[in-house]
Amino acid sequence: MRPLIHSNQSRAYGDKITGGTKFSRGHLYSLLKNPLYAGKVKYQDQLYDGQHNPIIDLDLWQGVQNKLISRATKRKRDYNQRQTNLLRGMIFDEENNLFKTNYTIKGGKKYRYYIAETQEGWRIPANTLECAVEKIIHNWLNNEQKLYKQFAPLLENRPDLYQAVKTDAAKLAEEIRKMDLCKQEKAFRKLIRQIDISKESITLTLDNQDVFERLQILDHKNQYSETEVISITSPHTIKRRGVEKKIILPGEKKTNKDPKLMTLVARSLRWLQSLKDGQVKNIAEIAANENMDDGDVSRFIQFAFLAPEIVTSIFEGKQPVDLNSEKLKRLGSLPHSWSEQKSRLGY
Repeated sequence: MRPLIHSNQSRAYGDKITGGTKFSRGHLYSLLKNPLYAGKVKYQDQLYDGQHNPIIDLDLWQGVQNKLISRATKRKRDYNQRQTNLLRGMIFDEENNLFKTNYTIKGGKKYRYYIAETQEGWRIPANTLECAVEKIIHNWLNNEQKLYKQFAPLLENRPDLYQAVKTDAAKLAEEIRKMDLCKQEKAFRKLIRQIDISKESITLTLDNQDVFERLQILDHKNQYSETEVISITSPHTIKRRGVEKKIILPGEKKTNKDPKLMTLVARSLRWLQSLKDGQVKNIAEIAANENMDDGDVSRFIQFAFLAPEIVTSIFEGKQPVDLNSEKLKRLGSLPHSWSEQKSRLGY
């Protein structure tokens, strides 16, 4: 058996002893990556010649770095990696307050948000807003009527140019849809000047120059008013989910099956059926079988008495967007009236 190597012990301020710990793989990596041994000093990711003599050849040290990089384990979690926020610095609310970016980490996964620190308390999941903006641009580029109305001074009596603009717009929409996050971020920063969010709509103000270049009509720009602003406004509805807000654009697919919510309701129905069939005698026996607290079983079994219309909508994924398992658990006593149940749950 190989003897364990330990780091040297030292006595710090206040007679505190440090070191003496097992020499780990991290310690070894730190030594191998240290450029001091090759006569270099690192400052802000740049290597500079040191005033000391190297003890190993620089080419040998660089070869070791290349091997470390090639053999590095691919990250499974992204919370130490660069955070990409496609719309950072572009979003404003009705009072012209800039949205800030933030994130939380839950279960090893990063959740990004755009937040307006105002009384209104906007807190929108980043992916929700980014997908909404992408969809607005995509729909506008594929809407022939809106394109013609926007560029009417250029396209009037020019069917050839109109056809070219439609083709290039559709091509651009597809390119944006297929871009990865990094490319989309660069594209959006050139294409979008500002995003204004209100309770009723989202308005994108586009960069005229970039639009003309992408649609290959830059040569005709002199026929277009310099003061004309290219903007796209899309109505939306806001649904609150806890402290978050979800944006629903017109025509969005409403099916949104929630596995946790469906499991909660299905389990309650199963418990009730097991009581009816005599498979269990009481709540305590169900709790013992499920390894749950009696109180939780008592609270959750009432969901077996949800209105049939509510149950059907949950299993079809057509429940209100803010209805999830956590909201249902916090409901308290379930009303006996089906209409009151629907009202309490946001139907």
